[in-house]
Amino acid sequence: MILALFVEGDHRDLVYRCLAAAWSGGTACEAVVRVGSKWLTVAWAEGCRPKRAPRWPEVLDTWREFHSAEALFPADQIPVLAEEVSSLGHETLTLAVAAGVSAATVGWYQKGALAEYEHVGQETVAWYPQEGLERPRLDGVIESLAGFGAWQADDAAEKATYERVASGLKVEAAGVYQKALKRLLDEDPPPPDKLAGLLAHAATARWRL
Repeated sequence: MILALFVEGDHRDLVYRCLAAAWSGGTACEAVVRVGSKWLTVAWAEGCRPKRAPRWPEVLDTWREFHSAEALFPADQIPVLAEEVSSLGHETLTLAVAAGVSAATVGWYQKGALAEYEHVGQETVAWYPQEGLERPRLDGVIESLAGFGAWQADDAAEKATYERVASGLKVEAAGVYQKALKRLLDEDPPPPDKLAGLLAHAATARWRL
């Protein structure tokens, strides 16, 4: 549903300058989208290949191998671009949310490196630089998420769905999403499907690489 890089503000030129260092082939897509009261620069790939592998903390890569887990991010293009963009001084968010919010992955990048990581899916893990590996820190987020979702719901059936899954994996994945976007926006974010709709209808620049 969502597989993209986010930077607060209008930084189209900065992201554009990083594309050639990060990706090759395919089409690079970039848009500036208003989400709530803020403008975000968003980039995603259509058929692009990363020019190198992303750099993960050794303990996180070891966790992945031990658990025979899937890739730490669904597409290497996004974290590679985030490393390049954040190396120029702008905190960068990588976000992946699966259809139905069955899984979510968040990476925060600063100064060219991963600064924080949270993932909920078949396996669940988080990495914080001072504490190392943990579960995602969602204290206060999970408790409020069912109410947040019900408030956003369009009809009674959707509201009932949020209530039924209040202690389930989908809400934990939604909690990872909500926590990250609230940090970026300084306000409650739209539900993932509505954010995906904003991106799908945004005025988008496309470049062949």
